[in-house]
This record gives sequence, C-alpha cells and structure tokens, in this order.
Amino acid sequence: MIADHVDMRGMTMSGPATAQGNGRYAITAEFVHGGNWRVTVQVNQDGANVALEDFDLAVR
Repeated sequence: MIADHVDMRGMTMSGPATAQGNGRYAITAEFVHGGNWRVTVQVNQDGANVALEDFDLAVR
C-alpha cells in the first residue's frame, strides 16, 4: 500500500498488508493531515504484479 497526499507532495506513506484469512488483507495508515489522498494497492503473487488499483480518499 502506498498513500500519497494529492495536495501536498512529499507526504507519502507505505506499508505491507497483513493477511486476515479467507483471502482478506488489512492495512494500517495514519492520516495526520486532512485533504485528498490517493491510496494505491498492489497485489503480487509469486514475485509478479497481478493487480494494481488506486483509491481516492477525502480525509477531513
């Protein structure tokens, strides 16, 4: 997971997901500033990137 503050470049955080079982994963992120964030989730399997998805969040 990579989270990037859209309005303030350079405010980026990243970290791995934790398996929750049954094909579910969780991420933890601390959004210390409000505003527009883009969260990118990348799925890798056997060393290959199999999926990449962006999500836009408005943090208040």
